[in-house]
Amino acid sequence: MPQATEPAPPGREKSFGRRTLLWLSMIAMTLGVIEILAASVLMIQPQIFGGHATSLQDRNARLVTSITDMLDGRPDSLAEFHSELGWRPRPNLDNGPDIINSQGLRSAHDYPERPPPDVLRLAAFGDSFVYGSEVLTGEAWPTVIEQTRSQTEVLNYGVPGYGQDQIYLRFLSEGAELDPAIVLFGIATPTLERVMRISGVFMAPGAATYDFIKKPRFVVDGDALSLAPNDLRQLSDFQRYLQDPSSFRELGAYDYWYEPLVYESWLFKYSRAGRLFLAAWSQVKRRLIDPDRPLIGPRGGGVFNESSSGFKILEQLVQRFVATAKERKTRPVVLILPDGFSIERIRGGQPGIMDPIRDFCIEEGLEFIDLKDAFLAQPADADASAWFLNRFHYSVQGNRIVADWIRAEIDRRGW
Repeated sequence: MPQATEPAPPGREKSFGRRTLLWLSMIAMTLGVIEILAASVLMIQPQIFGGHATSLQDRNARLVTSITDMLDGRPDSLAEFHSELGWRPRPNLDNGPDIINSQGLRSAHDYPERPPPDVLRLAAFGDSFVYGSEVLTGEAWPTVIEQTRSQTEVLNYGVPGYGQDQIYLRFLSEGAELDPAIVLFGIATPTLERVMRISGVFMAPGAATYDFIKKPRFVVDGDALSLAPNDLRQLSDFQRYLQDPSSFRELGAYDYWYEPLVYESWLFKYSRAGRLFLAAWSQVKRRLIDPDRPLIGPRGGGVFNESSSGFKILEQLVQRFVATAKERKTRPVVLILPDGFSIERIRGGQPGIMDPIRDFCIEEGLEFIDLKDAFLAQPADADASAWFLNRFHYSVQGNRIVADWIRAEIDRRGW
């Protein structure tokens, strides 16, 4: 017969219950302390992890402010909304540092539809490194070339904040209008980060506001390149996000910087400690682990990741640019534009961020100008900080170095 099990002494049950209650209390207290510490960190350093720990409530508030500003219109701002490009320079603008002519180019004068027979006309497409951000219009390198090389025009199609997709699309729509003999396709250091996103909202969630919150974005499938769907073709289409800003995450399907653990996790929404943990994890993953990350290598010394989807998109955009320019009987030249951080690393013996695109141009037999050569040609004891503004954009002196180098290349290559 089975033996009867003796019941546990009453004191033992009470002791077990007290220990369980004690452990649960300790866990709750620990979690509470962690939450308090996390709240303190976020209060003292709200931009920790580049602002990626910003709450969803604050993100939505900034999104609403940005959309409201877009809908209200800012007549003195550099750019205006564009259905295909996202934004475009505002024609006939003169707000002091920025002068945009009636053709949407950074210039104090318009250009005739065709250049005179004895004038060499170049068209420079790119982002802020072509535009000449942070210096006056007359100090930007395209203008400097015009002023210092007779019978030469450099049409400045640069637009601050543009990705290579927008640069390419503007080239397609406007590149043949003014009949340039040579077209420069500017590629700068933020290229891969921008070509892999559809909105700056996901990449810079801690920003106070966003000038324009949507850009075109190419997606790649093998050798096929196509534009992501665009359901925001009019400013009025953004109205729906004012009523429900959280629905903006629908664009995340086409954005490398969209993080589901942030936008779709209760832990991020309700816990400050969870926000810190998930924000830190997302940064570690994108900098060190994810094989599709834009840059590969140690922080501060990374280079374009040739295995990333962004680099594959960039390769195809460069090839399409070259093919289209040749069809138009125009000479295509890839222009590689390093920032101050990249030049510091190169002068210190490290690879340049954009060396892989330089290698790609060499392998494909594409004509290019790498402006890192212009800066490396300067005296070894020269102060590189004088060439850049906050180690990023070109200073007045940096723009002159770039202009001198391109002007010399024009002569050397017999253009």
